[in-house]
Amino acid sequence: MIVKRPVSASLARAFFYIVLLSILSTGIALLTLASSLRDAEAINIAGSLRMQSYRLGYDLQSGSPQLNAHRQLFQQALHSPVLTNLNVWYVPEAVKTRYAHLNANWLEMNNRLSKGDLPWYQANINNYVNQIDLFVLALQHYAERKMLLVVAISLAGGIGIFTLVFFTLRRIRHQVVAPLNQLVTASQRIEHGQFDSPPLDTNLPNELGLLAKTFNQMSSELHKLYRSLEASVGDAANLLI
Repeated sequence: MIVKRPVSASLARAFFYIVLLSILSTGIALLTLASSLRDAEAINIAGSLRMQSYRLGYDLQSGSPQLNAHRQLFQQALHSPVLTNLNVWYVPEAVKTRYAHLNANWLEMNNRLSKGDLPWYQANINNYVNQIDLFVLALQHYAERKMLLVVAISLAGGIGIFTLVFFTLRRIRHQVVAPLNQLVTASQRIEHGQFDSPPLDTNLPNELGLLAKTFNQMSSELHKLYRSLEASVGDAANLLI
């Protein structure tokens, strides 16, 4: 009889899947958390644009010589790598759309600021600040969804690992522990000269199936030998009488 699925190989395969699932779920969760750190930086920079927008208005109204420097700072913040990196496929369209609107409106605002157009600024600053607030809100919702994704991945990984452990233990109990208990019981009965035990399950695809087949054959041979010895003893006793 060929052992199709050795116990050691089955256990090794089960533990491999458990470790693999654990590594995958942990790795994805850590990558998502690392990305969330960049989201916090993006929210801080986007939030600072509101204050910088009002500072530009103050510079414009007061005729401050720092207006051009503050325009450059605003543009650097708006085009910072953490914000420009939002234009990737996995970022929600709401975030990318809000960011595109900020960039487009900044071109007009920057042009008006360079010309010292204070009335235009006063008429449009509230709308631009509202766009900044909507962009920050979209970033916050995106970060919240990421955290929910981390929770979902961790929960799914935990459920998957629990399921694998449950079925592995169930398989061990049915294909290893129960057959071994039957083998011990049958051995104890044979030890006491009781050969009427039910035959062991020989259909198991592991080593215990082979052991059960061998044990059944051995038990049958011992039973025949035991009956032969009983018959010989009976014949000898009859001759002595």
